[in-house]
Amino acid sequence: MYRAVALKAGRLGLTEPDAIARMAAGTSLSMGERILLDGEDVTEAIRRPGITEAVKPIADSPECRAELVRKQRESRKGGGLVTEGRDQGSVVFPEAGVKIYLDAALAVRAKRRHAQIGGDLGEVERAIARRDQEDRTRRVGPLVRPPGAVEVDTSALTVEEVVDRILAAIKGP
Repeated sequence: MYRAVALKAGRLGLTEPDAIARMAAGTSLSMGERILLDGEDVTEAIRRPGITEAVKPIADSPECRAELVRKQRESRKGGGLVTEGRDQGSVVFPEAGVKIYLDAALAVRAKRRHAQIGGDLGEVERAIARRDQEDRTRRVGPLVRPPGAVEVDTSALTVEEVVDRILAAIKGP
């Protein structure tokens, strides 16, 4: 959601948090296998490197965060929601029945991201470290491990092993 709003704000030339929050309120966002922004498939567009930087002022804005949290909470109507994001279990859905905190060593995360976007591996790692630090120290909705979350370190796990650990957490003891 934050990336899609950042994309639209950039297209419209919006930079002020209040204006971006108002725009977000009137924006149609559909999250699923594909990300739709006002009906347009932006799944690939929101993963471009420039969008990551454009998200920061939106994530730092209490006005924008409040609007996007409201939209995220609306999406749970009907139940059965699975969501991911840096504040989903701590801010958006603190009452969630199951919370999973996925993590991996910085070097592993950098290699994975580098495989997706290319570029200089060292710069990719520095960018991830910078984003982590900014997210941990953000005034509103900082990156934290939510209380009660099951932590899964994915550094040395295959995708299948991660899925197995998540399913085990959902099933419980």
